[in-house]
Amino acid sequence: MLSAMNGMQIDVGHLLFGGPGIPATPSPQRHYKVNCDNPRPTIVLVPGISGSQLDGTQTGTDGCPQFSEPRQVWAEATWMKNLDCFAHMLSVNYNATTKRFSNSTGTGLWAYQGGFPDGTDYMIWRTYYSAFWKLLTTKYGYQLGVDLFAAPYDWRLSAGALDQVGEFDRMAERITAAVKQNCGQKAIILSHSMGVSVALSLLRLNRMQQWRSDNVQGLVQVGGSFAGAGASLWQTKLSGVMNPYPALTNILGSPQALGQLPVFPLEAAVYKFGLGMPSALTLLPTGEAEGADHVLVQTPSRSYTVAQQKELLKDMGDDQSAELLDGISAQVKSLLAPGPMPGVETYCVYGANVPTPMTLLYREDIAYRQPMQRPYDMITGPGDGSISLKSLRLCSMIAPQDHLVEIRDPAVDHAGVFNQDQGLAVLMSLAAVEL
Repeated sequence: MLSAMNGMQIDVGHLLFGGPGIPATPSPQRHYKVNCDNPRPTIVLVPGISGSQLDGTQTGTDGCPQFSEPRQVWAEATWMKNLDCFAHMLSVNYNATTKRFSNSTGTGLWAYQGGFPDGTDYMIWRTYYSAFWKLLTTKYGYQLGVDLFAAPYDWRLSAGALDQVGEFDRMAERITAAVKQNCGQKAIILSHSMGVSVALSLLRLNRMQQWRSDNVQGLVQVGGSFAGAGASLWQTKLSGVMNPYPALTNILGSPQALGQLPVFPLEAAVYKFGLGMPSALTLLPTGEAEGADHVLVQTPSRSYTVAQQKELLKDMGDDQSAELLDGISAQVKSLLAPGPMPGVETYCVYGANVPTPMTLLYREDIAYRQPMQRPYDMITGPGDGSISLKSLRLCSMIAPQDHLVEIRDPAVDHAGVFNQDQGLAVLMSLAAVEL
């Protein structure tokens, strides 16, 4: 156990593993000395969907090779040679009788806990967040594993499923360890995208109230999907298209041009493992932003509104998601209802001037359990390129109006807050100094 004693040097060269039932994947132990004379705030990043590295094992089912030594599954380029196995391993099963989630047949899969305390082994720091990490460490003197941390989680799961498998307890354990390492300085949790709802769900849990009071001082929510992501997620559900940098995509090609492209093998794999994935449902529109009658998807024979999303899931053959949708939507809505969190200073940051998909126009009717060619056109509205502005602004229900920071630079999209100059300047002003 670490103690926060002013003026003393604290050895933080221990490892923290994954917790009960989660295979430990340790990396080389490193040692740091923390100077407690003038410690910085503890920053903990909770990444968005696909931001955490997933490691796993396989018994050799469904065309997969057998391997008992853990290896990286998400995201690792060598899996391009076996996309069927890749999709199989990332899939999530749900037992409607027991209400329990599990990995696919023969698969063990978990969020890799990273090189602790150093943290550089996280895939997290090599993706959208690399510019943020480099700026904090080079300009502001932060050090991974000393006062800068990440809290990985299994991004395939919804909040209820994360709690079911003990992921919230592991995240709380990691944040507690981070605070203790940094001389007891309470954490500023910096959450992004789906990580916003994950962090909120953790902080709202009744059993976490004392823990929250002891360990968390601030919450910076970046690109939070408070009422769903408009039509963006439906392009992933129906066509397997992942678009992390929409501002760049808008420059590279129009929807009409991109709509001519075939379904690529990787998109087909994304479509396949997206079937039944609980986390995707947390990003579907709930109706609080655009309204129940807003049309999300239009085909030659019919349109699907927000209120008709369960019909759309059934038409595409995703019965597991259709069964889970109402419960997960209710979970998402419940995060805003209690209002601000006492004792946690909360900010919201998001891009507000990037064309954002609101309605997808498809050439063909919905395909049954087959990925569709990209929409031939789309109707857009204001937002960060992934989430509508109305949904983003619902953050005002849990943060003061003057704590909402809208960035009008069209280059600052959903991920751009972490890698474009204006976005980084805002994050530095909120996270690199005391809130």
